[in-house]
Order: sequence, then structure tokens, then C-alpha cells
Amino acid sequence: MNLNAPAPLIRGMLVTLCVMFAETAFAQTPVTVVEYYNKSIASYFLTGRVAEQATLDGTAGFQRTGVSFVATSAAGATAPLDSVCRYRISVTGSAFSSHFYGLTSDCAVIASLNLPNFSNEGFDFAVDKPTSGACPSGSTVPIYRALRSLTPVDVPNHRYRVS
Repeated sequence: MNLNAPAPLIRGMLVTLCVMFAETAFAQTPVTVVEYYNKSIASYFLTGRVAEQATLDGTAGFQRTGVSFVATSAAGATAPLDSVCRYRISVTGSAFSSHFYGLTSDCAVIASLNLPNFSNEGFDFAVDKPTSGACPSGSTVPIYRALRSLTPVDVPNHRYRVS
């Protein structure tokens, strides 16, 4: 299987997450955000958590896709950076899940809805905060989000890409 080939997607959109490679972002702690693929459930997973990456690197069924980007640690991130939260979304009636990543304001909306199948897993990393939906000029990498809906052979899955 070609892990760099685009997955079948139902809908996609530009997410207003912006990765800044300017020196100001690196004054704080940089983290490498890594994408994984789980062949047994045909799902992608993204994490900026070093300990979690080490666990997944040693877990059968998960492999790195080769897609990664550098962001900033959410711990101690200051403006203009915005922390990116992660929600685990349980798929009703199955053992499968997907993950949603969003800026602080996105996560406040999700939290206010009190959705029973959404579990807050905290902040994963921080990125440059967009202004009026656009990445600032110093942010060189937009992050794209796509959602593959439930199909007879696949579970729903969010995928985040830099291309």
C-alpha cells in the first residue's frame, strides 16, 4: 500500500492551522508532529507527543507515513501561538475512533456541546494563530483536514496533511 497516496475522502477543507518556521516560534520548545497509519483499520493518526510517538513506533500495526512537520510545544506557548487541542471521537457501536484537532476556540465550542462520544485529550502542540482565517506571512505551511466518512469497509477518520 502506498501510504503517500491520497485516501478516499468525502469532504476536505483548509484548516486554519498554520505552522510557523520563523525564529520566534523556535524561542519556545519545538516538537515534531508525526503522522501514523494503522493498516488493520485503514486509519491515520497524528501526534506531537514524544512519548506517544515512542509507544506507537513499538506497536504492531502502526507505522510512520513519512509525513511530519515542526510545531511548538503546547506547554508554555504564548501569543501569537495558539494551542491545538485533541479530541478522541468514539465511533458509535464499534471499538474504532478518530481524532479531531482544533484551535482553542474550536475546542471551546466542542466542549460546550458536551458530546458524549468526544473525549478531550488535552493540548497536543501549538501553531501560529491565523488572522481572519488566513495564515500570517511567516507561516509557511498550511495544514489541511479531510474527513473520510463511514463506509462498508472503513471507519470514519480525520486526516491532517501538509499538502
